[in-house]
Amino acid sequence: MHSRHRQIQEGPAYIIGFSNAGLGDSWRVVGLHSLQKAAHDHADVVKKLLITDAGHDDAKQIADIQDLTSRGGRSADRQRIPRRRLIPQSRKAAQRGIPWYG
Repeated sequence: MHSRHRQIQEGPAYIIGFSNAGLGDSWRVVGLHSLQKAAHDHADVVKKLLITDAGHDDAKQIADIQDLTSRGGRSADRQRIPRRRLIPQSRKAAQRGIPWYG
């Protein structure tokens, strides 16, 4: 295979950002633990998992999302905030090529 035009990156490639609304429900705790386990199990591709907890404060979660994407998060996930409040953040993420889930 000729790799003249392809660069191979050594080590894990992805930094994943997860903006958690809060841990007030047991299903959120289970989901967070599942995410942490999946990142650990796929350490060959996940360089770092960045997790924030907004404590059920929409303004804090918006700030968390901005922080996660500025710290190199290549994927963003959110919970709870009404979609209309996230339009500016989702557009900024899309402009940077960051997949957006939520």
